[in-house]
Amino acid sequence: MRTLKKNTVIILVVLFTLGSLAILTPRIYNAMNSFNQKTYEARIFIQTFDRQNVEKKYQIELFEYGDFAMATPSFLNSEVVMTKGETYYLENGRYKRIISQNTYRDLRDILKKMELKEKEVHYNLNTETINEILECLFINYRVTNDMTANIEYADKKIDSFHLYMNDVLDLEKLNITIKFYDLDTTHKYKEPFIYDEMVDKVDASALQILNLK
Repeated sequence: MRTLKKNTVIILVVLFTLGSLAILTPRIYNAMNSFNQKTYEARIFIQTFDRQNVEKKYQIELFEYGDFAMATPSFLNSEVVMTKGETYYLENGRYKRIISQNTYRDLRDILKKMELKEKEVHYNLNTETINEILECLFINYRVTNDMTANIEYADKKIDSFHLYMNDVLDLEKLNITIKFYDLDTTHKYKEPFIYDEMVDKVDASALQILNLK
C-alpha cells in the first residue's frame, strides 16, 4: 500500500514537471528568440547618371527592430512597413500590400553570406547575388556578368557595401552604397496595427526605382 502511494506521488510529480515544461518552454524560447532578434539601421544610396551625365539620387533609410522593419524612401510619400512577411505602405488613408517576394530587409542576409575577417575586401560578386540585390532594391534590371564590389568591415561586421556598375542599358553609371549602423535602442519603433479591411493588394511599382528591362 505504502509502495503504491509512493509510486502515485512520483507519477504526479513527473506529470506536473512535464506540464510545467510544456508551458514554460515556448515562453523561454520566445524570450531567447526575442533576445537574439536583429536590430540595426541601414542607409541605402542609389546614384544614376544617364548618357547625358544627368545625375539622380535616391535614398532609403531602413530600421530593423526584431520581426518589424520600417523603411523611409526619399521617393515615396510614405513609410514602408515590413512585418510578418508582408510589405505595406500608406496611400490615401489605406494600406497597400505589395505583392513581392523581396524586401529591403533581405539585403543584410544576402551580404552576410559574404562576410570575411579582412578590414577591406574587393569581393567578386556572381550574377545571382547581384540580381538578388537589385531585386531587393526594386531595380528592374538583370546582369549577365560577375562584378566586383567593395566591402568594408568594422568589428568583424559589414560596415559598408559599394557596387559601381557601368554601361547599364540607357545609363552611363549605376552606383549602390549601403551603410550599416547600430540601432538607437532608446528610440522605440512602434509596429502599426493593420486591419485587413483597410488593405489593397498592389504590385511593386511604387517602390520601383528603375525599370531598365
